[in-house]
Amino acid sequence: MKYLFIILFFPLKLFAQDISGVWIGSIYNDTTRETIHYELAISEAKGKENGYSHTTFIIDNVKNIGVKSVTIKLKDGHYYVVDDKYIYNNYPEPPAKGVKMFSFLSLSENDSAEVLSGIWRTNPTKIYRPLTGTIFLEKKKKVKPQETLIVGELVNLGLGDKLSFLQPSVAADMLAINRKANIPEKTVAANETPSVAKNSIEQKPAPEVKKVPATPPPAAPAVKTVPVIPPPPPPAAELAKRKIESIRTVDIVQDSLIFSLYDNGTIDGDTVSVLVNGKVVMPRVGLLERATNKTIYLTPEMGDTINVIMYAENLGSIPPNTGLLVVRDGERNYEIFFTGDLKQNAEIKLVRKKKN
Repeated sequence: MKYLFIILFFPLKLFAQDISGVWIGSIYNDTTRETIHYELAISEAKGKENGYSHTTFIIDNVKNIGVKSVTIKLKDGHYYVVDDKYIYNNYPEPPAKGVKMFSFLSLSENDSAEVLSGIWRTNPTKIYRPLTGTIFLEKKKKVKPQETLIVGELVNLGLGDKLSFLQPSVAADMLAINRKANIPEKTVAANETPSVAKNSIEQKPAPEVKKVPATPPPAAPAVKTVPVIPPPPPPAAELAKRKIESIRTVDIVQDSLIFSLYDNGTIDGDTVSVLVNGKVVMPRVGLLERATNKTIYLTPEMGDTINVIMYAENLGSIPPNTGLLVVRDGERNYEIFFTGDLKQNAEIKLVRKKKN
């Protein structure tokens, strides 16, 4: 009887636990066979969960971002996440009307994170047929909410106070940093007189006093000096001193790939070098909203497992260094969001597969 009691009530305890926070991962589309980045911010209030979703995908080298409010319900040990409405999007065309995504997720745990995973589908309409796919999300213990895409977007939209897991002071600091980054500094030209404050007292200039210049002493002979400018350090100069975090493994079939680098959110001066099997192939790339592209040719000497490292050359104005690497393998695109600092680099592994 004692063991029966444990078996019956243990699942209830597991699924009733607090799932508030930011969940980061991806959505796979069964029809297009593409994977896109997906984040879910879940808030808890009075025992009920609600939140927001954030998707990112690339069209014509431009990041397309969509933020939706979602409703979340617990039923039969699964979490049901349903789209509500768009809060923000920058799509070139209006999103499809009447189409919602329904997700059916199970909660589990691995060594480094809690996991929400399962399936999703959309409802059919008169114009659109339903789509299906899978979802995999993690809430990693080492990732701070303020370092994620969705929290930054929600704070900018004035919704930081809707996130139960985010302290108001953190949201206020984030908003202040973003506003400061977006306001250009006013400069005064060398021949321009700074404006006088309205409440200052206007004073008449003092009368000019003519001075008789003194006879200068004889000038010493000029000595030409050549400034010594040290050469800049090579890209990825301290690679051996940093830890490597392997964040993803990608199966590839083509002998040439296209790497595209983007900034991961606010443009704040992040600079990244990309290495393939220890060789720098994209040195000191400044991350922007539009892509920086590079074709990578794979040779037999590179082996069947190819290591790609994103090396942070700086931290930008908003640490840490974050970015998006899109790997184009023929008709397939793989979007990898990475984070790095001056002590740790992110790594992905490309594994060759035989062409069908």
